[in-house]
This record gives sequence, structure tokens and C-alpha cells, in this order.
Amino acid sequence: MYKMKRTLKTQKWFILLLLGLSSTFLFYGCVPTPAPHKAPDFTLPDMEGDLFTLREKEGQPLVLCFFTVQCPHCINEVPHLNDVYQEYKDSHGLLVVGVAAGEPQAEVENFIDTYSVEYPVLLDSQGKVANLYGVRYVPHLFFIDRRGYIEGDLPPQKINQSTLESYVQRII
Repeated sequence: MYKMKRTLKTQKWFILLLLGLSSTFLFYGCVPTPAPHKAPDFTLPDMEGDLFTLREKEGQPLVLCFFTVQCPHCINEVPHLNDVYQEYKDSHGLLVVGVAAGEPQAEVENFIDTYSVEYPVLLDSQGKVANLYGVRYVPHLFFIDRRGYIEGDLPPQKINQSTLESYVQRII
């Protein structure tokens, strides 16, 4: 009799555990993903002093990369960004744009030369655009589709080529 009660008690706990886990998976599986939202417009100078306005780039998929010159992860992602820029700029019109947040132009020029940055870089010397996008740490990447909507972002982390490619595929 004791063994049977113990077995029934174990079965009840097991069933309750399964119900709890099932409910959790159902609940989290049914939470809608946030809808893409329009990327905030901005105008910044590039390295030659020409103005870049985001709204003027609608129709092109765009990777917006906020960085600083001393950030080791920012340095490590340059070759990956160069690769996707070169691979997709002609075939899909992909634009990769670096945004130097709070950095003096001379240091940004040195960064571009030292690490062979091949994509355009903008100067956000006051950090206003970084604040507009809610950037607190770098590197921070935003993936903007042809309609000007943010389809994803990668907050600070060490990225690899396959992760970057998967995000780029969403917008091209």
C-alpha cells in the first residue's frame, strides 16, 4: 500500500511539473514579437564634411554601426562589416555606415586608416544620434530595411560573420 501511494504521489508531481512547463512554453511561445519601427531620422557629416541624411537612403538596406575608436569589439567587427559591405553593396544596394559616437575627427581618421575601414563613416561628435538610438554601449548595430524600418539590432557583443550575415539577410 505504501509503495502504491508513493507511486501515485510521484505521478501527481510529475503531471504537475509537465503542466507547469507546458503552460510556460505556451505562454512564452504566444508572446508577439515587437513590430519593426521606423528608424529615427538624422543628419551627420561624413569624413569629408558632406552631410548624410538617413531619410535620403530609404530604398537601400542599411547596417548602422555605432562605435568608438578604443573599443576592442568595434575593432574586431571591422573585417566582418567590410566583408558584408563588399559582398552586398553592388548586388543588393547594401549600405554599411559607421557612426563614430563622441569621437574627434582626427582619431576617427586614424581608426579608419589603421583598421582599413571600407564603408562610409559619420561623425557624431556630440553623441546626439547615439542617444537618439538609445545606444549606451558599443558596438551597437541596427539593421534597417528598404522602407526605413529597424528590422533588428545587435547590442554590444562579439559578433561573427554568420551572425552578421543572418541579420543582413533580413533586410536585403
